[in-house]
Parts: sequence; C-alpha cells; structure tokens
Amino acid sequence: MTPSLTSSLSADRIRPVARELVAQTFFLPMLKEARETPFTSETSRMLNGGTGGNAFRGMLEEIQARKLANGPGNSIAESIVNRLK
Repeated sequence: MTPSLTSSLSADRIRPVARELVAQTFFLPMLKEARETPFTSETSRMLNGGTGGNAFRGMLEEIQARKLANGPGNSIAESIVNRLK
C-alpha cells in the first residue's frame, strides 16, 4: 500500500477486515480439519447431525471461525491491524 492510503486507514476500519481475513484463512481451515480428523471419538461420529448436520456444517464452521477471530486475545488480527495502520 502507498503511504497516503495507509495513513487514511484507521485501526477501527482495518480491524473488522483483519478479523474476517483471520477467520477465513486461519480458523475456518483449522475447524474443517478438526472435524475431518480420523482421530474423532466414536461418540462424536454418532452425533454428527446426519444429513441436516452435513448440510449446515459449513455455516456452523464459518460462525465458529468468526467467533474465534473476534474473541479476546486474537493477536493474529491485531498484528495485521498494527502493520497496516
């Protein structure tokens, strides 16, 4: 980015975008991998939600990823904000 563009960006405008970036590129893939691991317990496989659970799993993972990215102590998003402001 050019210096004039970054100087006009405030941390308040950068933070939501940085959190969404972290949610989509870090937490969402991590959640998907965790659900697909071969080391899941028999109980969690039995309670997987069936067809309905499979249909909405992606939406649930996206919501969980956003919650994680917006949670306290998200130093990844804050590092992005500090770098860009």
